[in-house]
Amino acid sequence: MQMPFSLKHKHNSFNCLTYKPHGEHWSEDVLLLSDLHFDNPHCDRDLLKKHLDQAVDRNAAIIVAGDFYCAMQGKGDLRGNKEDIRPEHNVGNYLDSLVTEAVEWWQPYKHHLAIIGRGNHEQSVLDRKEVDLLGNFAA
Repeated sequence: MQMPFSLKHKHNSFNCLTYKPHGEHWSEDVLLLSDLHFDNPHCDRDLLKKHLDQAVDRNAAIIVAGDFYCAMQGKGDLRGNKEDIRPEHNVGNYLDSLVTEAVEWWQPYKHHLAIIGRGNHEQSVLDRKEVDLLGNFAA
């Protein structure tokens, strides 16, 4: 399926999403998400899947503005609470497990996922643990 947009990497900190107009009154659907905290047990994955499936059906771009991950339950994270961890992430390689599971879960949506912005949760992991969760997810 041809995507109605193109994405160009402009700089380390931003990309450019471009649509080519088609007709005088053209429109395109875009799913804009933020603060998913995808790995948190409180993330309503059924509702998220419903919205993502609708985006695919409409051939829409998916944009996550920030905080794709919660990522607060790792060793030494003062914000962490072990009650807020999904069982599949309660492992020794916690941060790796977040990425591995997200890559698998998001597979059906990968061609529509246009932009994922770095939120304060991902930035905190990068600053404190030197792990780029979003870079690893996108790799």
